[in-house]
Amino acid sequence: MNDLFPLIHDNILWVQAALIIVLAILVLIVWLRYRSNQKLLQYYSTLMESYEEGNLESILRQLAAKYDETSLQLAALQGRVAACEARLPEHLDRFALLRYKAFPDVGGDLSFSLALLNQKGSGLILTGIHGRSETRIYAKGIEGFKSNHPLSDEEQQVLEAARNNGGSGDQR
Repeated sequence: MNDLFPLIHDNILWVQAALIIVLAILVLIVWLRYRSNQKLLQYYSTLMESYEEGNLESILRQLAAKYDETSLQLAALQGRVAACEARLPEHLDRFALLRYKAFPDVGGDLSFSLALLNQKGSGLILTGIHGRSETRIYAKGIEGFKSNHPLSDEEQQVLEAARNNGGSGDQR
């Protein structure tokens, strides 16, 4: 031990420099830890402010309750979507319109045939025949893209157009 004191005394500058470096490293480590703790404290404070009660257990309970509520809402929405999808094939979504001149002595394309069908091919065809003195409108029911009544060429044309378009169509 007696040999240690003269060794330290002869190299006191190096020992002091080493101690200063170690102290600086320790101060840096403490400062970095303090900064990360401040960030965690800020996150924690933000989390606590957004909930009614201030401990972690109550926050987890509130989140679980919100999750259960959201799950119930999601299940209800899924049921509504399924009901809408089940009814969707029944809605009119295929249509076609054809305007034409029914008689050569009547000007303009004032006669028409309009097909209104759903995905299953059920619906109707409306036909308006415009003459000089009157306009007659006929409706023919359609089931499975077929009619129980005879169809004119124009009606057959709009029926095929509605079947193929599956949506919109205006033809001449």
